[in-house]
Amino acid sequence: MALGINFRSHNAQDLAGNKIWIEDRGIIIPERLINKGPRIGVEYAGEDAKLPYRFWVNEKGNL
Repeated sequence: MALGINFRSHNAQDLAGNKIWIEDRGIIIPERLINKGPRIGVEYAGEDAKLPYRFWVNEKGNL
């Protein structure tokens, strides 16, 4: 939501295209600052909902 990405507008988009893309700006995040946890809002996935597929950078850490 924060990125303005939604299923209807962005489904099947080429991630190397002009509408939405993945970009490498050479930023290196130390592993100690990367947190992981279970997925949110996918209870229907059963046990897979508990997999650590949610990642975020610890805001209190210094790069």
